[in-house]
Amino acid sequence: RTLTFANLGVETNIELHGPYDSNSVRFELPATWEPQSGVELNLEISSFVTSESISAATNQTLGASLDVYFNDKLQESIPLQDGKGVFYNVPISPDAVATPDSNGRHKITFFLDAALDCDLDFHKTTVSISVNSEVLFPYIEKELSLDLRRLPWPIYQETGVEKSSAVIVLPESPSADELQSGLIVAGTLGRMTQGNLPVTMVSNDQLTDDLKNRSHVVLIGKPSAFPDLAPVALPVRVVGDKYSLAGLSDDDGVLQAVPSPWNPSKALLIVGGNTDQGVVKASQALSTANLQTGDTPDYSVVANVNPITITGILTSDLTPVATSDALFSDLGYDAVVATGIGTSWLTYEFIIPSGYTAGEGPYVDFKYTTSDLVDANRSGAVVYLNDVLVGSLTLSSAETNIVSSRINLPVSVLKSGTNRLDVVINLLPRDECSVFAFSGLWVTIYPDSLLHLPLAPAEKTAFSLQDIKAYPLPFANDPSLSTTAFVLSEQDRVSWTMAARIAYDLGARVAGSILGFEAAYTNQIPEDIRAYNLIVIGEPRNLEIVADFKGFMPAHFEADSNIATLDTQQVIYRISANKKLGYLELFASPWNESGVVLGVFGTSPEGVAYAGDSLLNVQMRDSLSGNFATLDGVKAIVVDTRTGLGLGRFASNLGPSVVSAQNPATVESSSTGMDQIQNEVARGRGFILAAILGVVVIMAVVLVVALRLRLKRK
Repeated sequence: RTLTFANLGVETNIELHGPYDSNSVRFELPATWEPQSGVELNLEISSFVTSESISAATNQTLGASLDVYFNDKLQESIPLQDGKGVFYNVPISPDAVATPDSNGRHKITFFLDAALDCDLDFHKTTVSISVNSEVLFPYIEKELSLDLRRLPWPIYQETGVEKSSAVIVLPESPSADELQSGLIVAGTLGRMTQGNLPVTMVSNDQLTDDLKNRSHVVLIGKPSAFPDLAPVALPVRVVGDKYSLAGLSDDDGVLQAVPSPWNPSKALLIVGGNTDQGVVKASQALSTANLQTGDTPDYSVVANVNPITITGILTSDLTPVATSDALFSDLGYDAVVATGIGTSWLTYEFIIPSGYTAGEGPYVDFKYTTSDLVDANRSGAVVYLNDVLVGSLTLSSAETNIVSSRINLPVSVLKSGTNRLDVVINLLPRDECSVFAFSGLWVTIYPDSLLHLPLAPAEKTAFSLQDIKAYPLPFANDPSLSTTAFVLSEQDRVSWTMAARIAYDLGARVAGSILGFEAAYTNQIPEDIRAYNLIVIGEPRNLEIVADFKGFMPAHFEADSNIATLDTQQVIYRISANKKLGYLELFASPWNESGVVLGVFGTSPEGVAYAGDSLLNVQMRDSLSGNFATLDGVKAIVVDTRTGLGLGRFASNLGPSVVSAQNPATVESSSTGMDQIQNEVARGRGFILAAILGVVVIMAVVLVVALRLRLKRK
């Protein structure tokens, strides 16, 4: 098969500038491809020289060469020709193809050697490698070999040449625990893939042949719900309607992965157990992304899941660090080297667990060494904490071999959950025409660099004033999401799909040790879940819990009605029951002073989708500066019942079924509507001030007249 560089994820032409420059392309082949001999590159390259001393003729050599490496093995050194769109063929040796990195990624590296730029005045070489360049990959199909320890591979490949998707499948009538497990798995896939894998959730009777054939399939639940599993050759076989394995207890969780029976190039991942407790254990174990497998790597039996007791920060792979002074080696980082001309990013991650905040005086002591070839006057390094610039490092090797530099960390920038330190290093050589200017530039940051981060228990505060646009807060304040519960209708499958989308989005934003979503059906809400932050989704008339919120929510719903009633609104609308509207509401929980309820409601399934889409769309969400929003497709009407903003003027363009006597003030993926509302409020205040001033003037006139009359009488 022929793959263009665009297929490999290269977005623009690769530009290289003399005298020395390099760049790399990284990619993953599909899991069922086994490359054969005959791999080759067909490169389309444009090469130019800017010079006052010579005039290069078309198709003449430039005196520059391009070294081509495959998986760090030199394949050919190409003498470059002057001109646009010149084609070069580079055969790739079988031993180079057979040595991808430990993650299965292949790498093509280009190194430009244009030393002539240093020998001639005003001579500059520029090379552009087109995105239309090709890699020819002969291959045969091989059987998919699965290993739970490598998840999310092959369901998701970050640099894969073929994009994939996954479908989460629930039983036709899932228990609340099975629904909870489905949401945990959705959040897990979001976290594992940084939100880059298309995922949907359906019930088993909605699993179409098309979904089976084009997607990886994740089955959630007890085997009795999936009769098609019986003939599948599973590592933990189904006997009758139960999983059977020596030593398997009733409440154990079972995780297993096999090639999909519907498409052998796709994976079938099973998250199950013989009981609801087992299914939940399996989903929670999966969320750790650190599985211990059985006799073969394609299955795992989960006896129990115990959340980690946290006393200090966590590493990026969720290992606890008990002390407030953590070496970079404690965080899982070895010595890290930045090399080459230009900018390099080095990233370090650590996690502040839920329930804790940073104490006083956090800092980082960086220990590093800089190459003697680095020009300290033109080079430098800056340090970002959660994308906020917090300090810089001086790159000098003049005084000592190892330099120590302290960067104080502002407490206000540290947050619950994953925190990221980025060291951005820009290296420039003392002499760019030295062949060592390219390979001899480096900075090494050592693993005995230290992060000082004392933690203190966070104060429990009441729900504070915030807008809908603050999502994913406050839910993402807990990196394990164990204080978040979804409340849904047992009959409303549309709400399950929307809940999965929100769970997936939240999962992509946190990094706790185990994802701990809870889920409950609206008619079976356990008492302990009332103390959680709640996300309630669906048509209000199908959600008994909505009646408990009357008096707490910005707009309430009458019994058997999906139409929101906002009593404080200046103009009350009469809306047809056929009108498709979505509603978003954010309010304090009636059962927990520090808890919050997010309502994702709709007058219809389409309306629920309008509300959910607006919540998950960054541009739309940015416009939701209030605690109540009505969504009509992509149009949003935003109200803040706490301040009164938006109550006086409402849109009248919600469709023919809406009666209104006021002019519209709408929001459409921007803050324009809110600005208009604020201007109207400002004008209203101006009218009030003018009226008060007029009254004062009239009173003054009356007083003067009264005094004159009194004087005349005297």
